[in-house]
Amino acid sequence: MEEVKIEHIFEVDQNMEEIEEKKSNKRFTNRQQNNDLIYSINNRYAYFKDKYDDLKENKYEILMEREMKVANFVPIYDNCCLNCDKEDVSFRCSKCRVIYFCDKDCQKEAWKIHKRHCGRDLFCVCINCGKLLSEESLKCSSCPVRFCSDHCYRIIINSHIDFDCDKLKQLFT
Repeated sequence: MEEVKIEHIFEVDQNMEEIEEKKSNKRFTNRQQNNDLIYSINNRYAYFKDKYDDLKENKYEILMEREMKVANFVPIYDNCCLNCDKEDVSFRCSKCRVIYFCDKDCQKEAWKIHKRHCGRDLFCVCINCGKLLSEESLKCSSCPVRFCSDHCYRIIINSHIDFDCDKLKQLFT
């Protein structure tokens, strides 16, 4: 009888290890999907990922992690210089209008990588569910935010109008 219990405990432990491994793989997959999504809608995150991803240094991982801020699948842009990360700067990229620089020198230095992302559609996903959008998607009447369906539109439109519509309208028009 004792041997059966020991084998049963071993099987349970083995099953728990398999479950934990599956959870870990799922978390990695979800994190990778989140990273890919943020890469497609956040120019600052895309810039830092392209520039520093291979370095694997803690300083750059912190920069990239900080840029993963997204509210309702709309990136949140701080007015920090893309090149040197100085805060409260006011010089913006004239093409994409969402990236900030200290001056022309910082803009020129960052352009090698920023040009890959500058001007792309940052509103390529539904702000409610994150689904990749087609050309026929619904659009906010005041700003570039888009929705995949009438259902998603109804769920989030009031919050969008209350919290970020004016800011996005100001940034992108």
